[in-house]
Amino acid sequence: MNKYLRISLCRFHILTIHILVLFLFLANARGEETHADKNKLSLQAAYRLALKQNEYISASWQRYRQSEADVGIATSSLLPQIGIQAEAVNQKEHPSIPDNYNDISITAYQSLFKGGKNWYNRSTAKLSAESENQRHFRLKQEVLFTVAQRFYLVLLARHSISISENQLKRAKTQLDRSQQLVVLGMTNETALLRARVQVAVAEENLERSKNQYLISMERLSLELGTDNPPADIAEPEERIFTNDPLMTYTAKGLKFRTDIQSAQLQVKAAESNVKAEQSDFIPDFFIEGRYVQSDSEKLYYGDKNNWDVALKAAYPIYTGHRDSSEITKSKARLAETQANLKRLKQEAQVMIRSVYYDILTQQKVIKNVKDQVAAASANYQQVTAQFNEGLSSSVDVVDAETALNEAENQLARSYYRFQLDQLRMDLATGTLEEDLLNTNNQDFIK
Repeated sequence: MNKYLRISLCRFHILTIHILVLFLFLANARGEETHADKNKLSLQAAYRLALKQNEYISASWQRYRQSEADVGIATSSLLPQIGIQAEAVNQKEHPSIPDNYNDISITAYQSLFKGGKNWYNRSTAKLSAESENQRHFRLKQEVLFTVAQRFYLVLLARHSISISENQLKRAKTQLDRSQQLVVLGMTNETALLRARVQVAVAEENLERSKNQYLISMERLSLELGTDNPPADIAEPEERIFTNDPLMTYTAKGLKFRTDIQSAQLQVKAAESNVKAEQSDFIPDFFIEGRYVQSDSEKLYYGDKNNWDVALKAAYPIYTGHRDSSEITKSKARLAETQANLKRLKQEAQVMIRSVYYDILTQQKVIKNVKDQVAAASANYQQVTAQFNEGLSSSVDVVDAETALNEAENQLARSYYRFQLDQLRMDLATGTLEEDLLNTNNQDFIK
């Protein structure tokens, strides 16, 4: 075999081995990263945890159950009312009635016509229950958004720790440079003191960032309904804003927001309640029946039992203005719900417009701040290089370091606010996590 061919084959095998080793290393690193991500709490997992354990959601669910029970209570007035009663009587002597006797009776009552009041009451209860259901859905969205807020504040605090660590690293590097330059006689003790101050400031900022991270974690655990904060959280995928016209978001909000739908149902329930109160001025027709079994024959002329059935009509002549006051109250309640609905629609539109403008602003801010970070980083590199050559002062280094830290923190705040604003837009339009909340998995959603 040709000598050069053998050398080429050897080089090819060595290159192949290096590629395989590199591939295995990257695969293993990616596998470790994936495994680490699995141990971190994702935003979706945080949502599910909150839906299961958040106390506000649990309390709201119980309130909805109460409204459902009100439907059953209202329905009961349409059905026969049956009761049983037992008596043991001891009374004054009477010629035709025994002094002592025992009896048991069964009574039944059935409303036939009450001006539609019972039906209106049932309709009111059903509309109120459906309104409560829509309100409960909206509260879950609000809780999920609060979870997202806490989640992103944790991410921001964690990012601030990274920025502070880099700041401390740069400050210590600057301190080392200053000490070397003092020995070489290229700078004075003042520069060394400033470098030490920089290190102290960086250490303080790092401790503050760590403290804010712990506080943010505790606040997140409160919204999740857990006793202890999660070990760590995963960075969500970056959200890209679909820059649709403002009218699109406004129309979506008026269509999908369940708090608006809840308010609309409250208006209908109030209208039904007005009709129910007005029906009190119509006579009430009903049937009453009773069957009695006694241990004495003297009560019923030789029989121990008796029964009777009666068709009755009742009409209140004077109730102390109670009925008219109830009508006035129900009409005022109707006007209140109509005003609340109008206001809610206005607030929804204002919220959507405000969030929309804020998102557009944050897009521009992020672009500008990125430029600031790049410029501040380049300036810091240049100033520190000049300081090493004795061409700039320690004051210039401090100013450059401060500008770089501020720019990096501003970029982090702007980025996370932009991500959170997009979730705020989903909340404003009523579409936040609709798929998750509409799922049929009742194990973790009430």
